[in-house]
Amino acid sequence: MKVIELLKSKEWSGKVIDCVLRFALSFALALAQVFGGYAPLALGMIGASGAGLRGVSALIGASAGAVLFLPFSHALRTFAAGVLIFTANNAFFDLKLYKKRAFLPLLCAGMMFSVEFVYVLRDGVGEAANCLMALLLCALGAMSGKENRCPVCGGQMTAGKWYTQQGRRYLTKAHCETDGDFYIRVRLVHEDEALRVSRLVYEPTEQVAKSYAALAQKPRARRPRRRRSARVKAKPAEPKNP
Repeated sequence: MKVIELLKSKEWSGKVIDCVLRFALSFALALAQVFGGYAPLALGMIGASGAGLRGVSALIGASAGAVLFLPFSHALRTFAAGVLIFTANNAFFDLKLYKKRAFLPLLCAGMMFSVEFVYVLRDGVGEAANCLMALLLCALGAMSGKENRCPVCGGQMTAGKWYTQQGRRYLTKAHCETDGDFYIRVRLVHEDEALRVSRLVYEPTEQVAKSYAALAQKPRARRPRRRRSARVKAKPAEPKNP
């Protein structure tokens, strides 16, 4: 009964949906075979999912997709690289270096190369070119979730609904499994015929929490419905008298 009640709660239902989506996306990305059987986008998804349940879900999805659809050799290599990426995520997520933008992509590419370099030495220059392009795609895939990281531990955060504020500002509440809730505010500013976007992460202070609660409780403004103009049927033309 307690498990069912937890699943019904908004916090846990959001986590379950997030994990299911990461599993499905990693499974689908494992189908994207490039350069002779590599699945770098699935490995990048494992890296972008971070530590914890989200990373496990992405690892299981990528491994299942690799076993079902990749050649046996590439499936084993994908599974081994995925385990290394997930392990490295859990080992380094609490370091300051982990928060650097380039660290996670380089980490994922390095873990993948540590598995693939033996096959590169065996197969020569042609395989080296394929592996290099796959490493690049893996690094790009790992950058997909970098913008929504916890400012304390660097773990992946899940954001809720965005609410509009005055001055082209938007506010949402994000949740980290380790450090709790934070608030994210995005502002759009026009400067010199260009659009600049600023993003700030706030700690859950009383003032910001009240602002968010007021926006969440504010009723939605309903758009006025357009009245359809009644169509007037054209009268049939009367026959002219000769």
